[in-house]
Formats: sequence, C-alpha cells, structure tokens
Amino acid sequence: MACGEVGWVVNFLDYQSEFNAQNLTQLTHLLETWGVTAPPRLERRGKQDCLERFVLNRFFKYQLKNFLFDFPITVSKGENPDFMISIGNRKVGVEVGEACDPREQTEWTENEKRACETDEFAIRNIDLMNPDRSKQFSEILNQAILKKCIKASDLCDELLLYSNTDSDSFEDADWKLAALSSLPDCMARFSKVWLLSGKDLIELRERKVHVRDATDFYG
Repeated sequence: MACGEVGWVVNFLDYQSEFNAQNLTQLTHLLETWGVTAPPRLERRGKQDCLERFVLNRFFKYQLKNFLFDFPITVSKGENPDFMISIGNRKVGVEVGEACDPREQTEWTENEKRACETDEFAIRNIDLMNPDRSKQFSEILNQAILKKCIKASDLCDELLLYSNTDSDSFEDADWKLAALSSLPDCMARFSKVWLLSGKDLIELRERKVHVRDATDFYG
C-alpha cells in the first residue's frame, strides 16, 4: 500500500441502494430530486451524507453533458468508499472529499452566524489581488488528496474532490490547472481523481477539463 495507506475491510452488504436508473431519461429525472440541495452551512452537523449526495448529483449532471454513461446505473451509499456505483457491467467505488482551509471555514461559519443574528445577508470579501491565491489553492488540494490517499480503502477506485475555498473563486479552469502544477504522487492509487470547482469539472491525473464554466470566455 502506498503513502501510508490504511488497510480496510469493506462489506458490500453495508451498502444500501440509493437509486437505480435504467436509461438516460430515468437518470435525468432522478437527479432533479436526489441530492439536489446541500444542507445550509449552520445545519450541516451530522448531515455529511446529504452533502456527499449533493456533490455526486453535480458530478452526474456535469457528466451528462458529455453523455459518458453506460446503463443501468445503481448508486449505493456506504462508507469508504462513500458510494458504490454499478455502471453497466462495472462496479466503481467513489470516495468524496472536501478541499478546504479549516480557518476559512471557521470564518465563513462565524460570518453566517452573525448574519442570522442581524437578519442580514452573509457577505464574504475575496481578495482577488492576493498573489498567494494560487499557492493557497494548490496547498489546499494537495492536503485533501494526501488525506484521502492515507484513509481510502482498497475499494476506492475514484476520488471525487469538491473545492470549497475562495482561493479559486472567479478563476477559469486553466488557472486552476496551472496552480495545480504539482500534485501528490500517491494519487496514482486512484484510477481517476476528479475535481469539482465552481462549474468546472477537471480530471486531475490526466489534466483534462471535462466541463467548463459557461461564463468562462477563455476556453
């Protein structure tokens, strides 16, 4: 096992079916309700499963733009990997992870609390002129990948990361790839490493942009 990876024994019986889609029409219809919303920031404690469904919902919707699915598709929820997905004749274990700065998250939560107390909108100030933004973004993603390399079980085939940081706000996919010029070698243990960042979907190992933000005028 690479990079201090922990060995895990995963029982397939622990995975309970979330949904089954026999064709594209069924999948599109299911994604209109299943995992369509994330819990509000101040109500997320104990609702990690709901947040992971929201991330997978976005991932499926982005992939629908490329029509890359075989059917039938069955999604089952469990732990490590977070989802076991049967696609046609294949079974893929998908682990979901958040790439964030804990200090930033604490600040956002406090900001949200103050907004609720004063009945105002929570507004975050983003310093787009900060020269360290790309470095911060790289550090956040690298730490998230390293953490999953250590904790992921042998059944985790693919890693799906979602970026939850202001460091990449308002930047296009090419900026993000340039900022991520260096990534941990241990991520080779996953067959694919995906990054959901805003409205961009990037396959990190192949450095391939699958879906770009519709407002990205550079691509």
